[in-house]
Amino acid sequence: MAESLPELVHRSYPRATLAHGNVTWLDAMPLHVPPTGEQVEVTLIEDDGSRRVVTGHYYPFDHLAGGTLLLDPDLAHLGEVLIDAGGRKYESRL
Repeated sequence: MAESLPELVHRSYPRATLAHGNVTWLDAMPLHVPPTGEQVEVTLIEDDGSRRVVTGHYYPFDHLAGGTLLLDPDLAHLGEVLIDAGGRKYESRL
């Protein structure tokens, strides 16, 4: 197993369930190692309207459409997010 950088371990990641076209934000998930899910594009729209694209980590469900998304812990205080994961597009406020 590869070693993790100290700044990437023992952090809590903002987490959402993506299902049925909806985004449900859940409590942050503490992880001892960085997430390893499928990397997906997440567009952040700040309150001033500016946009930036970041990488989220997507874990698709195996029994239905949708999955769980983890974001970088530094992104816990966002405005609107646009998510492209599992072949679907989602929009939500964090």
